[in-house]
Order: sequence, then C-alpha cells, then structure tokens
Amino acid sequence: MVHLDVRAQGATYFISPPITSSHEVSSNLFNPQWLEAQGLIEGTAQGRAAAWFIRLKDEQLVLRHYRRGGLPARFSNDRFLWIGLRRSRPWRELSVLSRLHALGLPVPVPIAGRVQKKTVSYTADIITRRIPGARSLADFMLASYFGDTHDQNARDEVWRETGRVIRAFHAIGAHHADLNVRNILVDEQRKVWLIDWDRGRLNADAAIQNRSMARLRRSLSREAELETMARQGWPLLMSAYSRGP
Repeated sequence: MVHLDVRAQGATYFISPPITSSHEVSSNLFNPQWLEAQGLIEGTAQGRAAAWFIRLKDEQLVLRHYRRGGLPARFSNDRFLWIGLRRSRPWRELSVLSRLHALGLPVPVPIAGRVQKKTVSYTADIITRRIPGARSLADFMLASYFGDTHDQNARDEVWRETGRVIRAFHAIGAHHADLNVRNILVDEQRKVWLIDWDRGRLNADAAIQNRSMARLRRSLSREAELETMARQGWPLLMSAYSRGP
C-alpha cells in the first residue's frame, strides 16, 4: 500500500506522495486565475478534464481539474459523491501513479492533489510533472500523415514501442481506464508514456485489459486519417504487445 501525506485546511485536503512531499504545496498552485496573474501558465488543454501547463521556476507541471463524463455530467460536471478521502479521485490516482513510478514505468511523476469537501460532495484537482516535448500518439501520427519529417521506420517503431509499453503495464496488472490515442504520449526521443490515470487500477485481469485494448483501437477508428495509418500500424503494435517488453 502506498503512503500519502495529507495536510488539512478546514474542509480542504492537500495530498502528496512521499517522493514529492518536499514540494511547497499551497492553494495557489491549484488556482488557475492566480497562476495566470503570476505569468506561470504556458498553455491549456481541453478534454473531459481541463488542464493547465505550468512553469514553476525550472519545473514544468500540469494542473488538471477532475470533471465527470457521460450522463452524470448533466447533473454536475465536477462534483463527486463524498465517501471518504481515501476513495477520492486524487487519492486513488496519486496512489496508482506512485506505485507505477516506483516500478519504473513511464508515467508522469505525481506531485500533489487537492480535495475540497462540500457537505456530501467534493471537487478535486491533481498536479503531475509535465513530460517535456511530448505530444499525443494521435498528434505524432497525424503530423506524419500531413507531411511532417517522420519517416516510415520512425512511425513503425513508435507503433511497436506503444505495444511494448502497454504490455509492460499489463504484465504487472495495471489497467488504464481510458486508454486512447490522446492519453498516450510520445516524447522527443520517441519514448512512449501513459498519462491520465484517473480511475486506473492495479491487479486487473486479462479480460479487463483486453477491453482496454479494444477501447484504444476504437479511438483510432474515430478519425479517418488515424484509421488509415492504423491499418498498417495496429498489427505492428499488437505483434509487439504479444511478445512483451
């Protein structure tokens, strides 16, 4: 079990893994308006979870606000039922990330989380270290499709490396709850990373992992250009996945 440090300020809880508990975690780090006023925000990303890219001294961080998806989002887009701090989204994600990082797997370094309890519900945020120079697998492949400098050998190797990396996670029972082409990053050395471990878990069985692979394949089929590239790339990914890391 991973130990997490907790500091409470009234109904607000700040959570830090021991590997990063030396960071000065204040409420300001979770406040996009304050960060922007200080000139610390370098960019943003929108998805189911809003994200802000932060430069803090010499360190690049990502602040992500937890949002709900699907039908529950119609009732509240960022409030979750309070069933205890250890069952909160940041606590679970920081726990999983800490364990995966300790095993040497390519995930963002977990920095801190914040939970703001509001009677029977809570809102939450998480901060992780940003992976410098990385872009999503989708963006990497689309850049190639639209004439970027990546040659065929480079694209093929990224497909294979993606398969090897996913297999390394699955070999220790890790399950990514939303494995798709936007949550797989490729850095400047073409190293592959898996990000956004919200609702991720360990000790998943083969059936759950197979469904995760099917989810990834569906995400490729949603964009015509990616589907065209996947017809050649997916067999390479699966071949490497089958052989293992």
